[in-house]
Amino acid sequence: MRRNKINGLALARFWQSRHRV
Repeated sequence: MRRNKINGLALARFWQSRHRV
């Protein structure tokens, strides 16, 4: 359950960084 929160934050940061091209 705690990994879900960290995974969501890491995914959002990684997705924004990739979408910022």
